[in-house]
Amino acid sequence: MKGRLIFFSFMSAILFLCSCNTPKKLSNTDTTRKDNTESKKPSKDPDKPKEDSSKIVNDPRSIPEKPIEQRPRQEEPFKRLKKENINVVLALPMDGGYEVNRFAELINGFGLALESLSPGKLKIKVEVINIGNTNSEEDLLNRSAIERADILIGGYQTSQVKTLAKIALDKKIPFISIWNTSEEIITNNPYYVQLKPSLDTYCKSIAEYVSSEFRPQMVFIMIENRNSKDNNTLEAFKLIYDGSRTPYKIIYTSENNTDWKNSLAGLNNVVFNIPNWENKNWVSSILNQINSLKKNKSFIVTGMPQWIEWDQMNFNIYEQLSLHIPVFNYVDMESMNASLFNESYYNKYNTWPSTESFYGSDILNMVRKISTDLSEGLVFNPNNQISGNYFSNYQISNYTKPTLETNNSESSYSHNVYITIEKFEGGRFVQVK
Repeated sequence: MKGRLIFFSFMSAILFLCSCNTPKKLSNTDTTRKDNTESKKPSKDPDKPKEDSSKIVNDPRSIPEKPIEQRPRQEEPFKRLKKENINVVLALPMDGGYEVNRFAELINGFGLALESLSPGKLKIKVEVINIGNTNSEEDLLNRSAIERADILIGGYQTSQVKTLAKIALDKKIPFISIWNTSEEIITNNPYYVQLKPSLDTYCKSIAEYVSSEFRPQMVFIMIENRNSKDNNTLEAFKLIYDGSRTPYKIIYTSENNTDWKNSLAGLNNVVFNIPNWENKNWVSSILNQINSLKKNKSFIVTGMPQWIEWDQMNFNIYEQLSLHIPVFNYVDMESMNASLFNESYYNKYNTWPSTESFYGSDILNMVRKISTDLSEGLVFNPNNQISGNYFSNYQISNYTKPTLETNNSESSYSHNVYITIEKFEGGRFVQVK
């Protein structure tokens, strides 16, 4: 029943968000209602050639005088819009076996937050488009919605994120990636924002917490084998532990399954980092082994965010081993705002919101901040326009890579680095940092 309710609300959300394209009826996706004078204006001829965006940029009426005098045009990489109507596109693969419920929940949260915007001069027009398995630049640019977009959001597959990021770079418009976490996808693209923290960010955050809060005698970094993906996390851990002078050992359980157990002799305060997010069976086995060795020792285990959603795990062991998990979108469900959102969401969709629903609401409020600045002719500044405390906290930072040729660093893209730490306690996860 719940699945059908979610699917229904998903379809409703699509209709709601796309209704702004109907010229004869004012859509709920518009944040303002035009007065009678404006409504009498003739609608734009659909066959009329599209206005060159450069004309908008070069129109002297649309450009603040002082900023342009202070910052020469040739040094300005971002397009200045100076327009009241901001076109936002949510591009998601809503078929082909993907996580449709996940998309539906996000869109529902996005739409509910959109409804709550106060009327004003600015109009935000939202279109949700299904890009399926499409990932070529040519095919995506053929979508009229993407062609006229001022802000792009979405993508799911790595190939889709790469293509949408390139389109945003060419169009000089913001692109917000909401699920992809790879640090290798995008280079030298100031329009690209990665909201979900990277794997390195998770690992550095938990390592910093371990070093500052526990000061362990030894940290064991438990890796399945040298070919597993969790092996890619080692540099992040080593960077923090080397800097804080925290003693650690790297354990490949497939090679020295007995040796690490012998290394526990004489150690009473030990932390086990287990950065595996794929192999639930292996994780379960390692946790059982660690727990059997605990006795009167102080053991703390750190895991990955995916563990929160894993079923058929022994939650008693979670608690016995004082499991800590890094999380990027923690929501305080006891807050007044969360309670009101829960109530409104249930009344509209007949089901309770998920984490993705709150995430969708956060993204809409980011879009509102970005749109307000863009409509006033200001440049895109993700650090200022996206960072903030919504239902969750977000801290946008420039990701830079060193340039060997020049021995300098240059900004590659922007990403979220805000992480909270949750501990399994009393049968549930609670925030501890």
